[in-house]
Amino acid sequence: MRKIFENWKTFLNEDETEPLVVAFFGGFKPPHKGHLAVVEDYLSMSDVEKVYIIFGPKPRLSSDGSVVIAAEDSKAVWELFLSGIFGSEKVELVESQLANPVIKAAELAWDESLSGRRITAGFGPKESSYGKMFLKIINATQKRVGAPVASPVMVSSNVDVPSVSATMIRDAIANNDIEFVKSAIPHWVDVEEYINLLK
Repeated sequence: MRKIFENWKTFLNEDETEPLVVAFFGGFKPPHKGHLAVVEDYLSMSDVEKVYIIFGPKPRLSSDGSVVIAAEDSKAVWELFLSGIFGSEKVELVESQLANPVIKAAELAWDESLSGRRITAGFGPKESSYGKMFLKIINATQKRVGAPVASPVMVSSNVDVPSVSATMIRDAIANNDIEFVKSAIPHWVDVEEYINLLK
């Protein structure tokens, strides 16, 4: 029994030393301060080597259709957000050509440059469904193409994304509700610059 415990302890310690790669996927149309907080939290983890922010090509509209946010708008806002944080050199923006960015995120597990790493979906502590979906897609893909080169794991950020949604932000922009938009973005980002990137 003692030998089993020692072997298990060794396994856990070895697993923890493998660098961690985060595949943070979503629509991000537009990104908001909760999304950035998740990225910053992962960047603060000593074992995180890289954070991929993966967003899809599908544009999203405000409820009245007057505000349309496309992938290039999402990318521009992410670039603005990343310009103001430490560790941004560890972040890579990835525009997926697939309709669902979780599939592109899962494909990273077979990226040869990530061999020997652990890979997790990016999610908050109350959003384990994202991690489970990510693992489910990797498991299904593995049955067709073989084992991934990165070890799939579930590592949550410690940040709960605030109860603001990208839909609410699009609608606030459409209604010229500057105060709401201001409350949804990092305090150091100029609200007019943010809105101009999205129009």
